Amino acid sequence: MSLISFPPTSVIHFGGAPIVDDLDDETASLIARLALEDLDEVINARKGKARADALPTDEELAYQLQCQQYQDWLAITEDHKFAKRIKLTQRMTIGNALTADADYLEAFIASEEAAEADRRAAERLSRGEPLPPKTTSQTRVEDPAFVMHPEPHPEYSSFGPQSQDDEDTASSDGSSTIDVQFTRPAPRMVVSNRVSEATAGPSVNHYKTVHCTICDDKLRHRDALHTPCDHQYCRGCVLSLVEHFTRDESLFPLRCCQSPIPVSDVIPFISGALSKLFLSKHAEFSVLSKDRIYCVAPTCSTFLGSSEGLATSAVQCPRCRQSTCPRCKQAAHGEEDCAVNTATIQLRALARQQGWQTCPGCHTLVELHTGCFHMTCRCRTQFCYVCAVPWKGCTCPQWEENRLLVTAQQRVENELGPRAVRNTAPAVFERQVQERARTLMQNHDCQRHAWKYRDGGGRCEECHFHLPQFLLICRNCSLLACVRCSRNRL
Repeated sequence: MSLISFPPTSVIHFGGAPIVDDLDDETASLIARLALEDLDEVINARKGKARADALPTDEELAYQLQCQQYQDWLAITEDHKFAKRIKLTQRMTIGNALTADADYLEAFIASEEAAEADRRAAERLSRGEPLPPKTTSQTRVEDPAFVMHPEPHPEYSSFGPQSQDDEDTASSDGSSTIDVQFTRPAPRMVVSNRVSEATAGPSVNHYKTVHCTICDDKLRHRDALHTPCDHQYCRGCVLSLVEHFTRDESLFPLRCCQSPIPVSDVIPFISGALSKLFLSKHAEFSVLSKDRIYCVAPTCSTFLGSSEGLATSAVQCPRCRQSTCPRCKQAAHGEEDCAVNTATIQLRALARQQGWQTCPGCHTLVELHTGCFHMTCRCRTQFCYVCAVPWKGCTCPQWEENRLLVTAQQRVENELGPRAVRNTAPAVFERQVQERARTLMQNHDCQRHAWKYRDGGGRCEECHFHLPQFLLICRNCSLLACVRCSRNRL
């Protein structure tokens, strides 16, 4: 790649405007960003080809200088756009601002009303009910001519000729100042089917390269799903996560680092069929399991919605036309009292026999494999596994002795790694297990995991999947997890 140089007469430094002759601010910013991306790719491709302590070559210094030049160019352009916005705001009264933004506010309200109507339609679709007719807002938003960010009102976006006293002029000492002529904004520039507009404040380089949090692949900033915790997902990992979500309720709500990912941010990354299934499952998982109504026909089992606040005595399945009682979840029986569910009685008897417990929040049966008696259900209810009372509302012990020792041993093995465990003297290993057991008695709950990589592979303690290369280990509690579970489950 050859270095890209500025035309000697095209750049006007801080004293004049526009920043680049014959170029609007958006075009100048785009040129600078694309050039920086090209330079970044070249510089990254050259890494590792010389000794770490070697002095930079003339070519490398030239690349660095070129990068700095484009960064300065980009900064000046963004400052120029921001200055124009500030001056425009100062000239506009509050009343004028409301008038200028009237179309924008109207479009925003219409999009919000359409989103609410879409949500109601998705809920009806998940229950198998027919879709309602489209609202006026939905029809408007789906119109190809609809613009989410319309141009400001012409009366207030252009100030026309200015008086001589109101214009910026050259100072008496010969230094120049920025001369900004306010005209209607230039037409928006569409790049890769995305609308780019000038906005005040710090800008985001949508063309820069980021790394996917899950697979570590490189992709452009604009092509990634951005989560509230400031992580990025490529399209393939979003598809994989959503597909797993539709089969695994433990991933609800769809989240990263315990922060829910907005459904509206996910939809653009998945297909229409998967989007329909995703919304259907999202509506189903949003209902507590004790309130969910499923079609009583074993060959159907369609989700029919929530029984909470439902006054009817029967809910008809739109697929097989079978009716289900929303109270006892058995076949509809008219005005007769609900019969005893024999299958439920048998299941509860099996639960008592196996030592299972029932979540007091959603009435789901849970089983404790390892760890203390502090349980957190997938409905986020915390309770005691011994008595099913909400956590810290009983005097039951936190640990059972055998489970405590098993958990302590597992944590020590996680910290040392399988190879180190084999080389550790039994007496030393036993002493470390006892020390960890005493620590767990006082501090058994890890409120916020802090992950780091651990070589050697192993089994994820959350999804039980075996990874041969490496796992993540929590610095606080020594829990082992795969990347997917560390981000989207724990």
